[in-house]
Amino acid sequence: MMKVVSILFIYGIMAEELCMRECTIEDGICTQERCNEGYVDKTGGHYKWWACGRDCPGGRYLTDGYCNCACIETSLCHQEHCSPRGPCDAGYMDQTDGDFRYWSCGRDCPGGKYYTDGTCNCACVDAPDVCAEGQSEVCADQGPCDAGYMDTTNGDYKWWACGVNCEGGKYYTDGVCNCACQPAGQCAMTPTYHNFNLYRFAPSLAFIRTFGVFGEYLVIMLLLAIMVTATFCCYKKKKAMFKKGDKYKVVSMEDSSSEMEHINQ
Repeated sequence: MMKVVSILFIYGIMAEELCMRECTIEDGICTQERCNEGYVDKTGGHYKWWACGRDCPGGRYLTDGYCNCACIETSLCHQEHCSPRGPCDAGYMDQTDGDFRYWSCGRDCPGGKYYTDGTCNCACVDAPDVCAEGQSEVCADQGPCDAGYMDTTNGDYKWWACGVNCEGGKYYTDGVCNCACQPAGQCAMTPTYHNFNLYRFAPSLAFIRTFGVFGEYLVIMLLLAIMVTATFCCYKKKKAMFKKGDKYKVVSMEDSSSEMEHINQ
């Protein structure tokens, strides 16, 4: 019993520290979207339509990806973003920012059974009742950045040599040689954080971004031109082969004799 009380006390302090981090709500989050009247979508439209949300009062089947209801009361939405719940039970927050482990050593964790931080400490801690006034959280997608960082340019990053020392994404800048990738903090918990980005999976292609997004347009146009040229060349070659085949068409003896009889007549 004393062990559980000690854990709750320690993690209560950690939760308060997490809440005190600078955190703001991005545009599009906490709006009604498809939720019922009096509820708002905490996922910003990136909800999951899962069967585990069948009893959600604000929007049946609409979940946040952890089987928590995506549609919540307006008064709770800001608090959800100050203290992300993740996979934890109501009233708790995920102090790992999504990097939790489902391990047997967490069987006694009160806020989420089996959820640990990777060192057998409970991942779910008491969420503060309210967050400090003035907190705000401007979140962005991961983009081409390393894990734990987010793209502060909203996709308008450049791959420039002046970003050689940028942590979180080498060479990625904002166009004036500021590092594009900044620590994500609790923003890594938002449903849109792990967006698809080609350069994260194929970093050798990052040179395309030397000219920013226009580099991608140029590559697309070049690929289209190559495809059109290749298609035209194949068509011409195939047409020439058909003509050549007609010129040297094999004639059978029966065809030859019938043609001769027709000429004699």
